[in-house]
Amino acid sequence: MKNVEDAEILARSLVDTGKALGKNTVAVLTDMNEPLGWSMGNFLEVEESILALKGQGPEDLMEVTLRLTAWMLTAGGICKDIKEGIKLCEEKLSSGEAYNLFMENVVFQGGDPEKLLGMISRSRGRYTHEITAGNSGYLDPLNAYEIGRSGILLGVGRDKTTDPVDPLAGIEFLKKSGDTVAKGEPLCRIYTDRDGALKPALEVLNPLFSVSDNRCPIKKMIIKELSAL
Repeated sequence: MKNVEDAEILARSLVDTGKALGKNTVAVLTDMNEPLGWSMGNFLEVEESILALKGQGPEDLMEVTLRLTAWMLTAGGICKDIKEGIKLCEEKLSSGEAYNLFMENVVFQGGDPEKLLGMISRSRGRYTHEITAGNSGYLDPLNAYEIGRSGILLGVGRDKTTDPVDPLAGIEFLKKSGDTVAKGEPLCRIYTDRDGALKPALEVLNPLFSVSDNRCPIKKMIIKELSAL
């Protein structure tokens, strides 16, 4: 949703529907004005998921993921409350159990864990570009909608259901909103295997990575939570 008010109306409607059906239902409103984590793209996000399962994921991604999972455990009656749910999740991450179960799932679906791990940091689209800071200062707020639109051009997603998806396309964010940057410092790396895709994608992306003298406010990830437990 494009604003908190509309998001809350939808969330309340879904929670009320779940309650009417006798189901424990929770809605978590999160700030999605910029991409979550440091990666956008199919394989790039698999890499980031593996890091998260090792407890090494980006702070914003880990915060939202732990909160959502803790609510699932609470709604399912496994944990008595959110605090206990987060603690259990953190224990599963630190013990390696969550990571091991992910790898078991890879095998279950016909994948090869060793091959997967061998692709980490190596499998990227052949056409690449770095956007660098034009001046020193603070990175302005990013626009998740426009970044998502550039992802379609790169092959991350589809404009039509018949469009092919490029599994190696995506963006690595090296800086996020409010970060201090120096002139010439890389802000993101872009990848695609599509011929001619970089130019139109950069026409969308270049204006988004602006740098100002004043630091933008750092927003909270969790905006509001609605529950019917």
